Amino acid sequence: MGDLKRGSEEAAENSLVVVEGFCNLQGGFMKAIVKVKEEAGAMEVKELPVPKPGRGEVLVQMKAAGICYSDVMILANKYKGRVPVPIPLIMGH
Repeated sequence: MGDLKRGSEEAAENSLVVVEGFCNLQGGFMKAIVKVKEEAGAMEVKELPVPKPGRGEVLVQMKAAGICYSDVMILANKYKGRVPVPIPLIMGH
């Protein structure tokens, strides 16, 4: 799957995820990349409790997540957003 061309039919087929049934994650743990200090590059992979969804929310099981440019800027302490970056912060979306 490493050399699939973006937008190709084969790439689309390999990215399709079919949910078969329900997996109860309540009470379990998840892995997260967490910015743990204000200093640049201060991040750790942590196992955290799976959050309980609130009203109007759903809980989904992730196979993969990524980080974007804003996450990289936050990790480098160069993010200039309108809101201060909370610490600790779970990265990616």
